[in-house]
Amino acid sequence: MQLEKSNEAITPVRLYLEAKYSQVTHEFWFFILTIVLLLIGSLISIGSLAGITKTFRKTEGD
Repeated sequence: MQLEKSNEAITPVRLYLEAKYSQVTHEFWFFILTIVLLLIGSLISIGSLAGITKTFRKTEGD
């Protein structure tokens, strides 16, 4: 009887945790993708700014 009761108690909790876990992973992957895209965008902007400053320095030197 105790085993049956514990199994009955575990299954809804397990189902809830599995549903919650899958939802969290989707949000987590979306979060990671946004951070990666932001990092790529910032690297591109920093690179372009560095290139612009280099060209300005070259023109000032000439």
